[in-house]
Formats: sequence, structure tokens, C-alpha cells
Amino acid sequence: SLDLRIQWRLQDRGASRTWIRFPQRKTFTQTGPMLKNVVLSELLATEPPSARRLTATQSRQLIDIGRATLYARQRETDPITYANPREVALFSVERGIDVAIFGMRHARRLPIESFFGFVVARNRVPIGYGGGWVFFDRCEIGVNVFDTFRGGESAYVFAQIMRVYHHYFGARRFRVDPFQFGAGNPEAIRSGAFWFYYRPGFRPVEPRFRDLADEQSNRIRADRTYRTPPAVLRRLAKSTLAYDVDGHDPAAPIELSDLGLAVTAWIGRRFGGDRQAARRQAVRSVSRALGVANRDSWPAGEAAAFEELAPLVAMIPDLKTWPPSDKKSLLAILRAKGGVRERTYVLGLQRHRRLRGALEQLASAAASAVSDDEQG
Repeated sequence: SLDLRIQWRLQDRGASRTWIRFPQRKTFTQTGPMLKNVVLSELLATEPPSARRLTATQSRQLIDIGRATLYARQRETDPITYANPREVALFSVERGIDVAIFGMRHARRLPIESFFGFVVARNRVPIGYGGGWVFFDRCEIGVNVFDTFRGGESAYVFAQIMRVYHHYFGARRFRVDPFQFGAGNPEAIRSGAFWFYYRPGFRPVEPRFRDLADEQSNRIRADRTYRTPPAVLRRLAKSTLAYDVDGHDPAAPIELSDLGLAVTAWIGRRFGGDRQAARRQAVRSVSRALGVANRDSWPAGEAAAFEELAPLVAMIPDLKTWPPSDKKSLLAILRAKGGVRERTYVLGLQRHRRLRGALEQLASAAASAVSDDEQG
């Protein structure tokens, strides 16, 4: 009733939504229409500018920016919470977009695949975050554009993120988990998130859901007022979405669950379920096969990664007869998993064709065994 006037001076440039900013870059000015339709294949075919050179101090500052961006919204993701200051990369691409990539400290890394997080900004203002789970050339990717910045050129921003993962990590087969577009996610159903991925080229892996998606797409093109019912969107959210950079049919890559089943069955069959005994024996046998005489001088992260991966590698039946060059590169890969930068491990995996073939056989055999058990 006193009709008091209050003036609020925003002077704190710390960890807040209002003031948090990415490093300096040239500002993009919107002078034309927004890019609504993205030709993903064309964008991915062009290599992005190289990552900006960051000092140790700048890397730590970018980690702080990423953490503040998420914490101010009561969110968290492991690659930013447990970020490795020696594995931070910043890509400044077209139209004012920055993509900051964060690797994890070795103690927090996943045992087989590699999880790299990102925060994306436009004109230095953070607008979203997410991550990519990379294994060989497969990348399961997820993105969350903050509510304030949805719509507009969100699809173009996501395409730029995929472009970075494609060229920086060698990802060629992208996958989206059903949660991202509706499985147990009411918000994604309400927003029709499925179409966010479908329009640039993602398609359901399972043919029956691919047919359903195409049928719904045709209805939308024929009637612009048509909206896919929530029940249909929930059905579509029962299949993983996939995009193949090479344009191939979205076939399934090596499934980590199949490798896990293979290792579990091996431990049960050979060691009566004793995982510790299996690991000790695996470390000994893999060390002999690869010519490792002494691991005491290795950095702790590299030694731990070797022990973690040893049971999987020990299952390769012809490991002892591999050519010396393949053994040497395999040893380098195992150590790189716990090394300074996990990206070295990712790129090493992609170059090792013999290892990939061996893991494909192990995964296939495990999947067939499960299928036989179910039929039996």
C-alpha cells in the first residue's frame, strides 16, 4: 500500500544464470531467418574448426562454468562434476555456438565405454548440456536444451554437437536412448521430442516402429494441424533411435550388455562365480600374452584400467597368437583407458580392427546363448 519502488543492482558476476558466460568470442548477430531445417549429412561432412588452445587455468575456469551452469539449475552430470582438467576441449563453431567437451578423471571413468559430457553456449550464454557414451564408432548421445532456449535453432545446435563428436571422437553411428524422447519421461512426450530427432534423420532401430514413425510423418505432411497422440509417442519410445553417418541401415553395434553377459558366463563357468579369482587369473594370463613383466612402475590409473579390462581381454581365444604389432597396440589401449586423456583410448579402439572383430564374436556368442536359453 506504500507503493514502494525497489531497485535491484545485479553486480555479482559469479555462479548465476544471469552472469555466467563462456570465454570471449565474436558475437553472432541474427540478420536472417532462423535455421529450422538442418541437412545433417552436409553439416557432418564438414570438419569443425580446431579446438581452441586452453591453458591449465582456462581449462579449470571452463569446468567451473560448466558446473555453475548445471548447479544453478539443480542438475548434475558426472563428466562435469568429476571433470579431468587435462581433458577439456572448447570448439567455437558457426552462428555463435560453443561446445565445451569434458572428459572424466580416471577413477570415475566407465569400465569399457567412454562418457564425455558437454555444455553448449550461444553468444557465450550456456543454453544446454548433455553427453555422449562412445564405444568404437558408436556414440549414444543425449542433449537437454534449457527451457528458455528451446525452439528456434535447437536442431541446428544439436547438429553442431553431433558434428563435434563425429570429428573429435570418430563417432559414426549415433544412438538416442528412448528416455530422451519419452520412455518414462512425460516431459518428452508433451514436447513431442521424438520429432526433434526424427526430422534430421534419426530412425527407430526396430522396423515395426520405423514403419509407424514414417506413417505418422506422412500424416503430418498431409495435414499440418495433425499432432501425434501421446499414446503413439509412447509406442515410438519403445525403440532406440539411430543415425548412421555413412547412410547405412541403423544396424546394432556391439552391445555392452552382451559383453557383460559373456564375462559373467566365463566367470561362472571357469571360476564358480568368484570374480576376484577370475580377475587375478585374467591379469596374469593377459600380462603373459602381451609381454608385461612389471606393472609396478605404471601410473595408478593405467594399472587399474588394465586390471578392469583384463577379464574381457582374457576371453579372446587366440590372443597369444596375435601379431606383435597388434599386441603392442592392444596394451597401449588398455593403459590409455586409465591414462591422461581417455580420448586416446577411444581412438585406439577404432584403429584396432583385430580387437573389434574379437569383441564382436564374443558379443554375438553371448547373445546367441541367451536366445537359445529363452527358446529352451
